[in-house]
Amino acid sequence: MPTPDPRFPILAGLGSPSELNGMSDSELEALAAEMREAITDQLLSLVRKELIRPEPPDAHGDVFGFRHALIRDAAYEALSKAT
Repeated sequence: MPTPDPRFPILAGLGSPSELNGMSDSELEALAAEMREAITDQLLSLVRKELIRPEPPDAHGDVFGFRHALIRDAAYEALSKAT
């Protein structure tokens, strides 16, 4: 199993996907709320650093875009090296 990203400590406690099957609806809702909060915090941090910017929301919710194509390219390049 891959090691969870240290920037998202909430994911460390998840274990395997099969462990989610044993969680109650209220536990899953609480986990989802915590994850949404953690992701929102990370996105806002990237906005403050001017790496991404908010775009008009779509039917699926909030949308963010890279502030510059070079930032996007560097981010995708870093992802491909990490995997």
